[in-house]
Amino acid sequence: MPPLPLLPLPLLALLVVATQARDVRDTLDTADGFTFVVKFCYQVTDTAEEQENARMDISWAVPSALASPAYFTVFDDSQWASAAGVDCWAKVDAAKQAGGATPITASGGVAHYHLLDHVRHRFWYLAVANCNETRLKVKFDVQCTNADGTEFSCEEKGLLPTYAVFLALYIVLLCTALVSDFLFWLKQSLQSVRFPQQLAECSD
Repeated sequence: MPPLPLLPLPLLALLVVATQARDVRDTLDTADGFTFVVKFCYQVTDTAEEQENARMDISWAVPSALASPAYFTVFDDSQWASAAGVDCWAKVDAAKQAGGATPITASGGVAHYHLLDHVRHRFWYLAVANCNETRLKVKFDVQCTNADGTEFSCEEKGLLPTYAVFLALYIVLLCTALVSDFLFWLKQSLQSVRFPQQLAECSD
């Protein structure tokens, strides 16, 4: 009987990604001036509970001395687009004016942002500004929570059931193929047994 085929790894990877919350833990070690970290689409916030839930929580630790000031900067999608054509310090100033710039302190720290919008779903972007372009090493943990209390970006909602349906269909097709292969193998095996018997009868 042929060996069982493996489930396609890309399909399983998509299913795993769909079930993971947006919790980014990483170590940034760079001398770049401006580094994108994560984006998250927050849904419309109408009630007090939704406004409390819609947040971005950042914690960080700096394992080595800071050579120059650096910031976590938060932009909504319109600010992010307008900041694309300006230098690093202008990006920091724009983030400060919007209340979305937190200095990265050598002692570590936490920052909490409530990201509210009463009109439409909106993407928010987090980036690290290291405008003097000296070496910066920072460990951080970013957790994004949407207005409904889940940790899924708006564009990711509904993907899990979709992936689950496709996975179920694949399993059904796989089982059908395995049964068909087994029946074919069994038929071939029976024929290989009968053929020598028929030759023996003819020789007699």
